[in-house]
Amino acid sequence: MQKQKGISTLVGVIIIIAVAIILFGSIFAYQYFAKSQIPITNNQQNSNVSTSTEAVADRQNTTNETAGWKTYTNDEYEFKYASEWTSEEKNKVISLYKNYRSASTPQYPNDGMKYDAKIDISIGTGTAGFGDRPDIISSTNIEIDGYQAIRQVTTFGTDRTLSYKVSLDNGSDLVIYLYSNDANDQAVLDKIMQTFKFTK
Repeated sequence: MQKQKGISTLVGVIIIIAVAIILFGSIFAYQYFAKSQIPITNNQQNSNVSTSTEAVADRQNTTNETAGWKTYTNDEYEFKYASEWTSEEKNKVISLYKNYRSASTPQYPNDGMKYDAKIDISIGTGTAGFGDRPDIISSTNIEIDGYQAIRQVTTFGTDRTLSYKVSLDNGSDLVIYLYSNDANDQAVLDKIMQTFKFTK
């Protein structure tokens, strides 16, 4: 009888150890696979990890904030832009103007500026203005609609400018420049870029 009690204790210990190994292995496997699904946003100044829950919340906030916006669409891409801005396409450059005025407008300013802010969007090669420059305040690697991109804030004289460069599959780049020192205009461009979709 003593022998049978010793065997059942040994079997009990083996079962407990086996359950502990399976439990530990399951927890390790869950953490390994769950962490590998979290996208990492690379910031040259600071590495931040953003969870998919934050990305969904950002997308929902952008949708709410851009609800009354206009949509621009061409053969290559589409995006939303603020309703108080106007768009113009000339020589394959899309220009968005905030408070555009013609020379006949009574509020036409004395300095000759026809707008309060301007955004130029174009696709091409040879994107001067990106890279290692002394006037770069910040440069951040991001992703826009599945493409690698750079968001840069630079100085131009005493002004700050915001620009984006999106590297496309065909070797060309989509380049966006904001001509405004206003932080609100920079926030508008950031929201525009969150709505950007490539149609090709």
